[in-house]
Amino acid sequence: MSYSKRVLFGDDPADDEARRVIAQSTANYLAPFTFKIPTRRKNRLKIGPYWDAAWSSMVAEAAKALNIESVQINDQRCFKSQNEADAVKALAEQNHRAWIKQYEQPSG
Repeated sequence: MSYSKRVLFGDDPADDEARRVIAQSTANYLAPFTFKIPTRRKNRLKIGPYWDAAWSSMVAEAAKALNIESVQINDQRCFKSQNEADAVKALAEQNHRAWIKQYEQPSG
């Protein structure tokens, strides 16, 4: 087992301090990111999987386009303020509607 795996996932008491430092530094970094946008959304097109595969990418791209710092935590993209989260969600919704529109129009 590699050293990093041993420290992160092992149960050796000798690595307790390293695990504590890693956990504390991660918690300190993530603490300001309290405003969340869920990245799982029901697929309304009824094509493909149950969850909309494009939504999480749309949210991440909107944050990048607005130059807003965010982090992905499980199934949520987290921001430092509600205004940032609202701006990203609005742009993501707009982009998502445009993306869906191309599938609603008949091809030909």
